[in-house]
Amino acid sequence: MGTAVLAIATFATVLTTSLVTAIPASAQSEPESEPYHVTTAWNGVKTVTYLGRSFTVPFSWRVVDLARHPYTCVRFDVHAVYLGQPGDKQRCPARGAGRRIGALLIEPDLTRSAGSATVALDHRLSSEIDVAAPGLTITASYGHDRDTVIGALTAAGLPSPAYAPTRVAPALALARDAVPVEIVRGTNQATGLGFDTCAAPSTTQMDAWATSPFSAIGIYIGGDERACDQSNLTGDWLTARAKAGWHFMPLYVGWQAAWDKLTATTSTPGPGALGKESADDAVIQARSLGIGPGALLYYDMESYTTPAQSAAAMAFLSAWTAELHAHGYRSAVYSSAATGIADLMVHRGKITEPDVVAIAHWNGVADADLTATPTNAWPVQRAHQYLGNVYASYGGVKLNIDKDYLSINNAAPIGTAPFTTVPIGTASISTAPINTAPVATTTVPITGTSCPNAATSPVPRPRGSSSNRLVAC
Repeated sequence: MGTAVLAIATFATVLTTSLVTAIPASAQSEPESEPYHVTTAWNGVKTVTYLGRSFTVPFSWRVVDLARHPYTCVRFDVHAVYLGQPGDKQRCPARGAGRRIGALLIEPDLTRSAGSATVALDHRLSSEIDVAAPGLTITASYGHDRDTVIGALTAAGLPSPAYAPTRVAPALALARDAVPVEIVRGTNQATGLGFDTCAAPSTTQMDAWATSPFSAIGIYIGGDERACDQSNLTGDWLTARAKAGWHFMPLYVGWQAAWDKLTATTSTPGPGALGKESADDAVIQARSLGIGPGALLYYDMESYTTPAQSAAAMAFLSAWTAELHAHGYRSAVYSSAATGIADLMVHRGKITEPDVVAIAHWNGVADADLTATPTNAWPVQRAHQYLGNVYASYGGVKLNIDKDYLSINNAAPIGTAPFTTVPIGTASISTAPINTAPVATTTVPITGTSCPNAATSPVPRPRGSSSNRLVAC
């Protein structure tokens, strides 16, 4: 990004300036951007005017014109205002976990006419506010910047958000459960190489990678530590990839023990309650993409260091797995071989154990890493992330990825213990299948402003949900 030249005559002077940015030659032929301008004030703020609305944000936030810079990776773990539609060939890093902070993605939406209702919903577990208004849609991440983000939205004449429902309405859940069997099977049965990257690649990129040795892909479906925009990730995208033979690792990245969010519980529920709540949200996100019951969902628990963090992580992950089982889903846990996976071994027989482990151990060896656990632990229910943050190119498309090897064959009923034997002297592990009857849910009414007809009005969903990110309130 270039720097705008400011000329401040007095402390009270406000200067209107255009954002000056060097445009690489490769981007000269890109579509024209919508007109916008930036007004900078002396008091440490600036106003970004775009699509007829003015958003006031801190002066330090970057402003990025995505039409002029289509390869920009739209990330929600950096302070930025992104204008326009994200490119379908973003150059993103492999790492998909990052602490969300204040950022705005403002996109034109010609399907929303002047008479369309304005809807603003706060998806607390995603740390995201989604707005649908005449002529535009907004995805706003916040983290610890919630007040700043809401201030930017209300300054633009948009309503304060209402909290989104945290449960799937029964009718919606029933409709979403009728999903292609390829997707469910594609999470549960996979042997061979896979990769994961921060943002789901475009259809064109995935088609190019049909020539690669990979047959599985990790996709980030939700969580408030999901760093990248997921514009490419839709139900149609998943269905097409499944028909092309791809298998899936649906990753949910939320509360982290490493960053003390699970141990700092003075103003939040304990780790067990948060694990249950996160599993409920993961099911909502999975269903919105057409990933139905029976599928394997992964929790991304990054490495941690202290005993307190270890205890919190185990309580959280036990509750995560139990709640997924209650919804009829399988559970996987991704973590470091030295911390999260090692702790799962120490606590086996004492907690509700995941059906699959995904072991982060960058030893460069593309195998199931059987030495990371005892021989009887998850023998064919495991994945191994063996290399990270590397570039690979196939079909003329270059991506930054983490490399994985999968050895997963979940033929047993959901909830069956993942161990083939139990050593003498350890707690017994039930091998009976769990009760997979549908879980009763309720529709949470929308209160406050933004859903004029709570029974039928379309409301925004977090990015990466089904088409248009709209469901019933």
